[in-house]
Amino acid sequence: MRTKYKILIIEPSDIITIGIVNSVNLNNLDIIFTSVYSLQEALDIPTHKKFNLILTNPVVFNNCLNAFNKFLLCFNQTPVIGLITTNYDRDICTRFTDCI
Repeated sequence: MRTKYKILIIEPSDIITIGIVNSVNLNNLDIIFTSVYSLQEALDIPTHKKFNLILTNPVVFNNCLNAFNKFLLCFNQTPVIGLITTNYDRDICTRFTDCI
């Protein structure tokens, strides 16, 4: 049985989200995507749902380091990849596991 991976995408743009999902699904991997538009929606996800990876656009944090820190506390064991599409606060960008 193949391992199922759970990926959370926090992105306000449907085009970017659909592009990510379609690109990853080309590899026929066993991935379950959860997609939300905002930070609040991500924080409302039940804590029992564990993700293997989180992809997020820093825009959802509104350049607020406090909001980002609260988010990291909720998902503290999960790698968080920043989807960088423009210039953001350097303090936020350096706290991601990595950036795309």
